[in-house]
Amino acid sequence: MTDDEDIPRTPGRVVQHSPLFVFEQVAGERFVFAKREGANPQAIASTDSFPDAQPMLESELAWPICTDTVNYSHADEPFYAAREFAFANLDLQREVDYDLWAAYALVCARPEDFETIPYLYFLGPKGSGKSRATELFCHKKYGVAYRGVMSPNISLAGLFHLIDLYHVTLGLDEAEAYMTDEGPSDIQLLLNAGYSQGQQAIRMSADASRLMFYEVFGPKVLNSTRRLYQTFMSRCILFLMDKNTRPIKKRWDTNTQAEAQNVRNLLLTYRLREIGNPIPPFDNDRIPDSRTEELFYALISVVPASVRPRLYDAAIEICGDEVQADMTSWEAATLDALVKLADEVRHGKIATSRVAETVNVYIPEKERLKTHTIGKVLEGLGFRRRKTLDGLSGFLYDRANLERRLRRYAVQATLPVETSGIAGIARLNETGETGETGDLPSSPP
Repeated sequence: MTDDEDIPRTPGRVVQHSPLFVFEQVAGERFVFAKREGANPQAIASTDSFPDAQPMLESELAWPICTDTVNYSHADEPFYAAREFAFANLDLQREVDYDLWAAYALVCARPEDFETIPYLYFLGPKGSGKSRATELFCHKKYGVAYRGVMSPNISLAGLFHLIDLYHVTLGLDEAEAYMTDEGPSDIQLLLNAGYSQGQQAIRMSADASRLMFYEVFGPKVLNSTRRLYQTFMSRCILFLMDKNTRPIKKRWDTNTQAEAQNVRNLLLTYRLREIGNPIPPFDNDRIPDSRTEELFYALISVVPASVRPRLYDAAIEICGDEVQADMTSWEAATLDALVKLADEVRHGKIATSRVAETVNVYIPEKERLKTHTIGKVLEGLGFRRRKTLDGLSGFLYDRANLERRLRRYAVQATLPVETSGIAGIARLNETGETGETGDLPSSPP
């Protein structure tokens, strides 16, 4: 938050100048810190006080505190410790999911180094372990993420302050609570903005005397029983959760707490050692989709070299999954409906209500799309509005545009061959108006 009293009272804040200086409060109201000139290695030290920082009471900290740093000798140790912890406590569907989980733990420890950070999203039915997967990041006792904070319910103002003041790793349980019938909630819109650096939430102060600017960038881990809106899901690494297929720890105990504490300490040391270091080169040519590259850039950057090929393969798989997601989108469903309604076209027009009815056949009643929503989808797809002969709201049945869109969305549907013997498929004349003769335009108007 922009404020006149802009001093680093919050432990953990990175002072972005040379020398790079980063510190964090640990148990006993002590500080550990590191600073580096240029590319020189950081030396980690501890102190009881700083002249420009005040320790917070441990009882008031929202996140689990680290007890101390750990002098590990192998650079890959934090990654494998996090991965082993996840494997012991979670049953994920794929081996690479453990790599992704551990990679995210490392990214959480140095978010300042990345322009974008994806969100982890655990999706599954009740009892599938999705909440447990989130808790292992952000639980007050058993979470390993840097400054992990978890809440099943948080206000918008609380979310602003947590991220802006403390730069936490935010865990949100049962994220479907942030969906509304009217569209994305304010919290979800805020989460959309927190995906990349530089985005700010702007609010008026309580007395309406000035604007308040909140930094909302940072790692976030969520779970739910159903997907949120596509604009949000496109910012997520998705984990599909299911019932356990192998034995894992069913109940957490003091041993689990001690193991989590050790991983947290390792990750804090990793933060102090690695933050600000150059990022390894990224092979852009291996991932053709720019959004997928954004999702995986930070994750691939922090893992051991031997693990990177597996993450590249996972990214390529996600590129393929995006095509499948398009097939189930509103646009694809609308295109599929237009194909099914080809025989109902009269004088080159189709009623919007019939398209909506066809789209909604397989959608639960509470989630069905309204006719005006389908109208907006059709407009977005490049179809032009026209009243039908019955006076109903409708659209020109632009076959050339439809065929082009079917290819774009990879919808596996084939239009009937256009002949004079197919009832209801009228042609458009050269002006784009309806008529019984004339050729279809070669491209959408």
